[in-house]
Amino acid sequence: MVKRLMLTATAAVSAFCATAQSDDIKVKLSGFVKADGWIDTRRNTDGVDGLFTYFPLAPEYDAAGNDLNKVATTNTTALSTRLRVTAAGPDIFGAKANAIVEADFTGTTEVSLLRLRLANLNLTWSRSTLIVGQAWHPLSIPQFLPRTLSLNTGAPFQCFSRNPQVTYIYNAGSGVKLLGSINYQSGYESLGPSGKSSIYLRNAVIPNLDFQVSKTFGRSTIGLTYDFKMLRPNVYNMAPDGKKYQNDNTVSSHAVLGYYNYTSEKLFVIAKQLFGQNLTEFLMQGGYGVSEIDPITGVQQYAPSKGTSILINFSYGTKYRIGGTFGYLSNNGFTKNIVENKDLVYGRALNLKEMIRIAPSFTYAYKNFTLGVEGELNRAYWGTADYSNKGKVANAKAVNGFRFLTSLQYNF
Repeated sequence: MVKRLMLTATAAVSAFCATAQSDDIKVKLSGFVKADGWIDTRRNTDGVDGLFTYFPLAPEYDAAGNDLNKVATTNTTALSTRLRVTAAGPDIFGAKANAIVEADFTGTTEVSLLRLRLANLNLTWSRSTLIVGQAWHPLSIPQFLPRTLSLNTGAPFQCFSRNPQVTYIYNAGSGVKLLGSINYQSGYESLGPSGKSSIYLRNAVIPNLDFQVSKTFGRSTIGLTYDFKMLRPNVYNMAPDGKKYQNDNTVSSHAVLGYYNYTSEKLFVIAKQLFGQNLTEFLMQGGYGVSEIDPITGVQQYAPSKGTSILINFSYGTKYRIGGTFGYLSNNGFTKNIVENKDLVYGRALNLKEMIRIAPSFTYAYKNFTLGVEGELNRAYWGTADYSNKGKVANAKAVNGFRFLTSLQYNF
């Protein structure tokens, strides 16, 4: 199916390119074919047929005391194969204009479905840039994504999300850049009473807001990003007598990200530290829960989770490249006590106290061909979330999961 979809997409792009070129719009088709094969020593919370990993699963014991999640699995897939179309045309409002459309085949599990990754228009003036459409979220920082072989690209230790947005970047001079961004959700949505959905953000009316300042000096860049999000989980609640009452309560969350990067011809280093609340749409640990229920109307109030994460990633070399990733995350509970009802808590890995990742890699590159191997050790501490103590995890015990990944990629 992947081959058939690629042929169809290529034919469509070729036809578009032939038309666009005659209208003074230059169109370029690029991408890669990528095949990944791996073996895991333990079952994981994952996606895309196991290609995208999050956490090694907590122990689950059978009647004889055997850990049912301590099971080796293996798979091979080419779902991360990617197509990209870049179009550049005449200036608009005095700005250089270009558009990007990018897709891959990781739309759903079990099915090789063509999925939209990026679709944005970029207008670039002498000192500023406007981005409109689907792009990487400002907390992900696209130019400083960790260089890993794994598709998770450092998740869940760093934010991973692409979303509809309007982003303005201003070059203030002396290496200083300022960014302001209005964001919505599509594909990467918050969790809530109706499952994974963008409706909670839309119901709150106020979009996800981001502000960023960065400074480049030589080959280094330092930056700070602030993120604000407001969700309205329910528009009404049911009272004990079965009557409906409107619920205007929202749950607000904040995140602050600091980062440092060094990039040269051979060496790439990125270090990030994040303090954040309710970051489920970024494929991270956390969420929110009901903190109070009105005994007469049933109207609920909410409290977000708190968490900390650190990510360090490096890559050195050109033809032969060595690299590595270190990640650490800590679950710091919720801002308030949570109602003792598992159906009123919405999140991911809320009984995970902390987790560590160490992932060395080696890559061989020849022209437009690369072959790499990566080992990923994840040590997760699972316990019991005490919602009467702000959801802090008690009695945590460690489990280890190791993945050996081989990746082959041909760029075009």
